[in-house]
Amino acid sequence: MYTVLLAIAFMINLKYFLTHPVITMVFPYAIDGDNEVTGNSKLTAFLIDNAVLGTFAITHSLFARPALKRAFGMPEVYRSVYCLVSAATLHAICAFWQVLDPTPLWSVKGPALYLGYAFGALFLFTSTFAVDHFHLFGLTQSVNVDFNGFILLALGVQKQDGKITRFLHYNWVRHPIMTGFFIMFFCVPTMTVTHMFFSMGASAYILLAVFLLEEPDLITELGDEYIKYKTEVPAFCPCFVCGKTSPGGMY
Repeated sequence: MYTVLLAIAFMINLKYFLTHPVITMVFPYAIDGDNEVTGNSKLTAFLIDNAVLGTFAITHSLFARPALKRAFGMPEVYRSVYCLVSAATLHAICAFWQVLDPTPLWSVKGPALYLGYAFGALFLFTSTFAVDHFHLFGLTQSVNVDFNGFILLALGVQKQDGKITRFLHYNWVRHPIMTGFFIMFFCVPTMTVTHMFFSMGASAYILLAVFLLEEPDLITELGDEYIKYKTEVPAFCPCFVCGKTSPGGMY
């Protein structure tokens, strides 16, 4: 969980507008950091940025494949290993990211975009509880306790194993965690060329991973139920924002 918070601070350059020593110690990285490069070093920086993004993307998608899960076995520890690898590669992005070009594409004064960014982070975080926060981070499998089931029971919600439960965020979008990321990628007060490169690259990865890997796996697992869900609920942008989704739910 700390690595997710680290990435949230990284993308908003938290240490530069909250300069308290504790903040800079706990969240030491910033996407528009002090490691600007020039000349031929820009090519090296470009390759490093692509390498850390690519390492995260490849490992994150590879470890999510059902075939690898079956081959690995030990479901009680697999999710924890997956989260550990994801956290390590996400931390590497924050730690080794290079500033390609600090030129601002936009710079907006006032709190509006900070609040928008905070909303995206909150939407992302609360989405993990809508889908099962404890299972997502491997705790349920490790200790064999269904924490989310207890929460749903307390809320009076019937858990349906193996079924699509349209609870909270999943009534609005099929991939609310990704919606939160999209908001944070672009809802920033100062968007530099470097930041835009990161945001576009990360967005492209999410779109490819969702539509080429994740959703085909869900259709294989859930069949017509998920196909029906796709036609009724948009992928990322709620209907009340983007209008009615088209068949296939590509919004």
